[in-house]
Amino acid sequence: MKNLKSVISFLLIVLVLLNFIIFPHSEIKTNAAAINLTTFNQKLTNFKTLYPNNSIFDDEGGKYGGYECFGFANCIAKYMFGSYPTSSGSAISNVDSNWKITYGKTAVDELTIGDVVRFAYGSYDHSIFITSINGSNIYYCQANVPANTNKITYSNSITSTKLKEYLSKKLNGNNEKYGWVAHYKTSILGTNTSNTLTVKWHANGGTIDSQITSLEYNVTESAGLNMRSNAGTNYSVITTIPANSTFTVKYGETKTANGYTWGKTTYAGKTGWVVVSDFVKRTAINRNTDYYLYSSLVYRTSTSSVLAYEMSYGQNLKSGLYNAESFGLKRDGYSFVGWCTKADGSATVFDQDDTTVKPETIYPNLKNQSATITLYAIWKCEHSYSNNCDTECNVCGEVRNIEHAFGGDHICDICRFKKCPSGDTNGDGEVDVMDFIRLKKILIGSAESDGSSPDFDENGVSNAEDLIILKKFLLGVIKSI
Repeated sequence: MKNLKSVISFLLIVLVLLNFIIFPHSEIKTNAAAINLTTFNQKLTNFKTLYPNNSIFDDEGGKYGGYECFGFANCIAKYMFGSYPTSSGSAISNVDSNWKITYGKTAVDELTIGDVVRFAYGSYDHSIFITSINGSNIYYCQANVPANTNKITYSNSITSTKLKEYLSKKLNGNNEKYGWVAHYKTSILGTNTSNTLTVKWHANGGTIDSQITSLEYNVTESAGLNMRSNAGTNYSVITTIPANSTFTVKYGETKTANGYTWGKTTYAGKTGWVVVSDFVKRTAINRNTDYYLYSSLVYRTSTSSVLAYEMSYGQNLKSGLYNAESFGLKRDGYSFVGWCTKADGSATVFDQDDTTVKPETIYPNLKNQSATITLYAIWKCEHSYSNNCDTECNVCGEVRNIEHAFGGDHICDICRFKKCPSGDTNGDGEVDVMDFIRLKKILIGSAESDGSSPDFDENGVSNAEDLIILKKFLLGVIKSI
């Protein structure tokens, strides 16, 4: 009985002490410097150990220029780069010299990992930190969602289209400014999110018009179109071209008469003049093949570079498209797939070594009009996980569906991860007095469970009965919970 009283006295002393003791995070200190993608991901992993998923972010007195989501985004930015963008929600003042601020939806076009983003979200403004980008999917971490919880979460995602929508709205705190993206001026080496191949064609020593050989028209007049012996309504009708029929007029063989433009054409073996300014619809502009196409590959690592060579319409692109690796294009943790006219790879992806590719293969309408063709480098993530049961890729942050295989010792047979035993409400792997304290706080609403469910009697709710059960277990009155 004496021993029981001693245990209870010890519990009460611990409870009293915990009501007065605070364990703040130590201030993050690091120097500003360029980092590569591997280092970025490693620092992100380390940061998660300091601020775990679903833990509560301590505002720390506004140490990082603000509170809640704003303070958290600045906190991780400082950990990664040595400084955070700004202490101003609208970023119109107090901007750090190492950061560049871009406003509005166009900022998404230059978005990269490591960026801090702030936008209008419903009735309040919100801040996030970009951890990975895969095509049109953007992954980020944040704090304070749901509002007023200050909970930290990783592996959140949003599409670039939706993020543009949020950034195009004016911030609640400043009616003159739209959402913004803050980019650290020293690029993260190896991200290469803006690899493009640009192809342009120009006339060979003449004007654009000099390249046109003929124009095609379709008859829209239901009664058909009269062909006359010369340009003018006073000339005799040779034949009538039926409605919906197509004919061709050689470029330059046109005249004006009786308020119409006439073109010379041949139809059904007969040659004459027809009206081309009315009663018809132009369907095509035919050009000769004497074009020169100029291509330039623009890519981004820590610097930019431009490469170019000539290629002709109707001919193969020398030895195929640009070889990405030969020009230093790479993404750590990714393999190059090919070139595509869509940044997300949703259109045809061309093999860089395919020698059958022609300009008109990429852009079929190149014969009929001037065009700039942009090809995007498409990459495939070579997923990397910390262990066989890890759900979050260390490279791109994508989450996979997988389950642990736990034995009776609560340890996974595959990766040896130890899960929280029943009663471990603070997630430290043990059931002790600290869990009793945590559960008490959970019941009064001042804390949340970081471990197993506190519903020990399995009645569907957590209440005082569960607290009593845990107390009996700790005192040895019952053997299990």
